[in-house]
Amino acid sequence: MTARTRHSLFAATLVSVTAVATACGDDAATGSEDGTHAGAGGAHSDTECMEYSQGMQHVGANGWTVSIDDAVPAPPALGDNAWDVTVLDASGGAPDEEVTLLVTPEMPAHGHGSAAPTVSKLGSGKWDVDAINLRMPGQWTVTFAMLDPVTPDPDKPLDSVTFSFCVDTE
Repeated sequence: MTARTRHSLFAATLVSVTAVATACGDDAATGSEDGTHAGAGGAHSDTECMEYSQGMQHVGANGWTVSIDDAVPAPPALGDNAWDVTVLDASGGAPDEEVTLLVTPEMPAHGHGSAAPTVSKLGSGKWDVDAINLRMPGQWTVTFAMLDPVTPDPDKPLDSVTFSFCVDTE
């Protein structure tokens, strides 16, 4: 089932509650004085938003690659999003089938995130990530952390990659 089909089914069965919230606009950045963050996924700025393109990918500090093969809606938008992703280990192959993928959506300027998305392993490095709830306008980072199957510690991932998107009200 593709991200588009899953998103349509999910949207048709989901009862959503809408909250009135303020957009991220000019809020103070968290992190260093210049507004940048350094992590296993590399340094990024609170004011940097990536332009979505199908198949976009990033490589983590330890050589793992995450690509967004499909996104519904595209580009990522306010509300629930569904992504098909591929994860490759540092050798460029599919990771061990026991590797866990932890997906964390956050708003860096507000210091909060949203509920954990539903992550389904399809095999051969392919994953479905559903219910990525970008619940208010502003900048969102979505971090993919690949966890060791023996010691799956979110604070010590095998690698991590972060994508950053600005979400509008429409």
